[in-house]
Amino acid sequence: MADTTQRDIVAGPSREELFDALRLGNKGRMVSFTINPAHVPRIGKYGQKFEIQSMTFEVSIESIGIEDGSGQSWVLKLYDQFSNLGSNYLEAYFHTTRRKGWMRPIEN
Repeated sequence: MADTTQRDIVAGPSREELFDALRLGNKGRMVSFTINPAHVPRIGKYGQKFEIQSMTFEVSIESIGIEDGSGQSWVLKLYDQFSNLGSNYLEAYFHTTRRKGWMRPIEN
């Protein structure tokens, strides 16, 4: 079973980029999301504390659903060919004005 920990999206595509990636997915169009990792403080070999920095990666858009009817909030199903979060498939909530939201890995 994949780790289903929810990560915060701190930067993402515009609404136009999002829908272009859906429309042109068969031509390889992708979008980038930047996420903060799950909040897991790490302790180094010598007791120092550190946290993993944010991570940016590209995904393709499998589907886009309406979240609240505002035209800015979306429910997404994404495909990550490199399984950056432990699964190829991700679900996300994303607000295109604030360009923030969350994502988590799912089983297909």
